[in-house]
Amino acid sequence: MMLFRCDGGGGRNGFMETFVYIRFFLVFLCLSLFSVAPVRCVDDGGDGGGGGGHCIWYSDCMVDPQSHQSIPCSYTGPAKKLSSEYIPLLRSTCPNLEGTNNDTYLCCDESQLKGIQEGMMLPQSLLQRCPSCWRNFRDFLCYMSCGSKQSDYLVPKKLIPVPEHKGEEAIEEMDFYVTELFANGFYDSCKNVLFGSTNSPVMQILCGPWGVDDCTPYRLLSFMGSKSNGYSPIQINYFFENHDIEVNSTSIHPFNMTIIPCNASIDNATSACSCTDCPASCPHAPPLPPLPVHFHFGSLDGMIVVAIIFFFLLSFGFLLGAYLGTCLNPTSGERLLFKGKRLLSFRNS
Repeated sequence: MMLFRCDGGGGRNGFMETFVYIRFFLVFLCLSLFSVAPVRCVDDGGDGGGGGGHCIWYSDCMVDPQSHQSIPCSYTGPAKKLSSEYIPLLRSTCPNLEGTNNDTYLCCDESQLKGIQEGMMLPQSLLQRCPSCWRNFRDFLCYMSCGSKQSDYLVPKKLIPVPEHKGEEAIEEMDFYVTELFANGFYDSCKNVLFGSTNSPVMQILCGPWGVDDCTPYRLLSFMGSKSNGYSPIQINYFFENHDIEVNSTSIHPFNMTIIPCNASIDNATSACSCTDCPASCPHAPPLPPLPVHFHFGSLDGMIVVAIIFFFLLSFGFLLGAYLGTCLNPTSGERLLFKGKRLLSFRNS
């Protein structure tokens, strides 16, 4: 069992509540990606969604003995059309993936979609206090789990044979290429969100052993996709790339979903995240008034020039006063001269 750092309040009860949230949240991540009931893998037939990338998996075909979660079937082919009867399910789970005129193509089947819907209940209760954080989180998982162009950013790395179905394989490990812009925006939209009665940051759960203080966008994604957490049936390795690259002679277009910042509303009917969960939403103090503008004489500061002029005027006035006092009172001058002569003659004698 992985050791998690839990700094929430409430003593032992707060620790246990946080620990339970961690376990439930990790189970959700698995349910969101892989439906619980294993079903037989499909062949490479089916209608395509047209253009761009294709699926790397479709449906589930075996259960991971360690996590007891279903592992998706490897499938290299076009996305498959979702039956119109499941469009309402898609709208309530991954509305960002709905096509036009009920013409929707996905890389997940109805069973996986139901698993995602069930798994989203708990994290929604934790994250929905910040609507943009929850929206970004939900859409990200939907694109990864069911997006019709998975091969643009997902690369299967390790396949294992399916014992029950000879010749078929399941995905045990994959690489996920995302842009730094997406990773940073995704992290920033949720990093200050609080959860539960412990009033602790959600990153205390999402970032696992790194907790809040040491969490980064890369560590957040890495922990969410790590099989070492004991709950994920496959290993997801994240790579940050800002430009298209070639992997195994295949063009990769890093995932770059549009992120809604925490201080922006997701629609006209929903407000932005509160100041408690998003510092950017807090009202800012009015700016300080500008400093008074100093006048200048050429390139010199005006106050310095005034001080120099005042000093010279003061000095000139003092010297002028002393001079005029001597000229207007000659008797005093003569006394000084007489006393000076007497002092000089006394010294000479």
